Amino acid sequence: MKGTNEAMFSIVMTCEQKVKDQIWCITLPLEVWKRLKELYEPLNASTQFDHLSSIWNTSLNNYSSITEYCSALEVAMTNFVASRAAEFP
Repeated sequence: MKGTNEAMFSIVMTCEQKVKDQIWCITLPLEVWKRLKELYEPLNASTQFDHLSSIWNTSLNNYSSITEYCSALEVAMTNFVASRAAEFP
């Protein structure tokens, strides 16, 4: 457990705030690394289309509250923006 806490502390302390906002709810370092890879690894057009589709397919009917719906939209949009950022150095 101590190693896990130290790893999480190291990851969080080296991230910018926008990255911290994307990983704040993850408690395992391995899962954080997977999430960061998903967000920041250069992606192809197909993956970008998938992210864009997830934005358009997000429906309020699928969530129990407007807050959850907005959070889902925010995550989907963040994923799309991160995938497009890889195109522009």
